[in-house]
Amino acid sequence: TPSVALQRATSQPSIEQPCAEQSAQNNAPAPDSITPDKTRRIAADTLAKLLAEAVQAREAEAQARNNEALAQSMGKEQLSRTPAHVIAVVSAKGGVGKSTLSAALTSLVKVPGGQTLAIDLDPQD
Repeated sequence: TPSVALQRATSQPSIEQPCAEQSAQNNAPAPDSITPDKTRRIAADTLAKLLAEAVQAREAEAQARNNEALAQSMGKEQLSRTPAHVIAVVSAKGGVGKSTLSAALTSLVKVPGGQTLAIDLDPQD
């Protein structure tokens, strides 16, 4: 016997059956219809799979970039060490001018054409 959906799709209005009644029968939900909950589950599963694929693609891309950078750096010689001088200005008492003295020292020891780095690690309350 043909399925209910097939019967509805192929049935023609008859003289005994008014068109409005036939239309109401065609709009009735099919027994195997998809519920809103099932639709949400399918959509959520599909979205989760797409997001997982995107994550995998990004991870593969990042790994490829890392491998390329590593391969490029392996062929180069190691950077030579630069001689450095470290000057520490320390005092247990606050407000004695450590930061001002350090800034002045930085200006005085600056080598022309060189680099000078001053770091102030004096915590302020």
